[in-house]
Amino acid sequence: MTGAINYLWPLALVMFSLIPYADYFFRNKKTSIRVYILPVLIFSFSNEQLIACVIGVVLSYHSAMLIKKRKENYFLYIPTAFFTTGFSFMFLAPGNKLRMQKEIAMWMPDFNELSPFARILRGSSWLFEGWQTKLLLLFIVILIVSLVIDSSKLLAKVVTGYTVFLLLLNYNFPNIFTNFQLINEGNWISQLKLGNILS
Repeated sequence: MTGAINYLWPLALVMFSLIPYADYFFRNKKTSIRVYILPVLIFSFSNEQLIACVIGVVLSYHSAMLIKKRKENYFLYIPTAFFTTGFSFMFLAPGNKLRMQKEIAMWMPDFNELSPFARILRGSSWLFEGWQTKLLLLFIVILIVSLVIDSSKLLAKVVTGYTVFLLLLNYNFPNIFTNFQLINEGNWISQLKLGNILS
């Protein structure tokens, strides 16, 4: 239930909320945003991680419209403003510092002792873990669908290459990217100093 409320429902809401952007950018279709206002509003105060991703998407959309010199659908600035306001509200909420302390104590007790470089390595480890587990399954599904639709398309070729890469990564290095004990800043730096860059 916690996962559904914190991730699945916000994810469904954001996918729905981004439809007007996709319609206008890819189909030149000016969709009325009235139906989307309530889902956008609810989503904007739901999950700050997803909102951060969505802000990246909508800023990319507005930047692309500017670069391509296409006429904007100015109504889309309303959901963009909601996303930004919601993220700011959640990020600056007074309880955030307390929650951060509790999250660190539970998941990464050594976080405050890590240098910025070691924190990047820790984050990269989680990124690779996501690639190796969740994205691999997604890419296998996309690969099957793209091969069924048209195996000569560029999408099928790219997805095939990436899926093979992920499978080889899983087979050859099952724990190297996801074992937090291996992420020791001292070891990395000493190896680099010794010239063992590919160690």
